[in-house]
This record gives sequence, structure tokens and C-alpha cells, in this order.
Amino acid sequence: MANGMVFLSDLQTGRSSSSIQVCLLRFWEARNVWRGGELMEVDMLFLDFHATMIPAKLTMLQVHEAHRAVEMV
Repeated sequence: MANGMVFLSDLQTGRSSSSIQVCLLRFWEARNVWRGGELMEVDMLFLDFHATMIPAKLTMLQVHEAHRAVEMV
């Protein structure tokens, strides 16, 4: 892309080195009430500049990996 911006509608499945900037529209946590409220997964709804919405789901393993990656920065 000429301007360097990538939008959600431009993304394709698979891995990519592109970065996108989005707003977090909604955020839900799924917790296991039988295990003391242990976090099981996180569901999110993202919105980009063109009002394209995309849902995302992170399992606990992915949440821990993302947390470790942020701590390294």
C-alpha cells in the first residue's frame, strides 16, 4: 500500500508482518465459576478507521504468550 496503512478489510488469513491500528469496541472475559473465577478466554471486537469490525478470541495460552511478549518490550 502506498500510504503504509493497513486496514482490517485488507488482511488475509495466515501470518503477516503487517501491523494495524484498531479500537477495542467490546471486551468480554469468560471465567470458570467452578474453579474460583479462573480466566478461560477473552473475546474482543475490534473496529478500524473504515468502521470494519472483526471479532477475536484468545485462549488462556494465547493470553499468557501475549502478556510475556508485552513484558519483553
